[in-house]
Amino acid sequence: MGPRAHTLRGVTLVATAAFAAAALATATTGCQHRPTTFVHPQADFSLIRRVAVLPLENLTIDLTAGEKVRQLLIIQLLSSGSVDVVDVGEVARGLRAAAVVSPTAPGTEEAKKLARELNVEALITGTVQEFSQSRTAGAPSTSVSLVFRMIETDTGQVIWSSSISQSGVGAMARLFGVGGESATERARELIADCLKTLIR
Repeated sequence: MGPRAHTLRGVTLVATAAFAAAALATATTGCQHRPTTFVHPQADFSLIRRVAVLPLENLTIDLTAGEKVRQLLIIQLLSSGSVDVVDVGEVARGLRAAAVVSPTAPGTEEAKKLARELNVEALITGTVQEFSQSRTAGAPSTSVSLVFRMIETDTGQVIWSSSISQSGVGAMARLFGVGGESATERARELIADCLKTLIR
């Protein structure tokens, strides 16, 4: 691959741009929380060139929410140009070969074995806590809550974690009772906000 336009980074504060985006979104979509982010102070993100995104834990009633969010996350990671991402089919093969008991939450030794199978420096796991759209006073209201973690496979340590939630009614939907973001559209925006704390 050629030079990447963006790189993974270690930061302890959410980017100023994310703050501004959160403030703007609050004015138009209701309840908005900027990402809450942890970055390990000793992590060297320059060494992470290839990652695998594992199946996400799905705590919602939408049985497809975990895979929808996983695919959105993979697409945004690839489009950033910051890292290579293992194909989901290859991840499935690696999980079987490494005999991982819980694909959404591998143990330390399982993570190390899986990393060797997939030739990656880090694994990304996460949880979809909310993923729904309902109607409030006739207007569609969307609620999405996501948590992501990056595990450095040499040590099994979590070196980055970011969580974000947003719920409420869009401005157009509030005024006219129609339209509004789908849960998938909102998840795409929230994933971008989380990745701003990791990628530059």
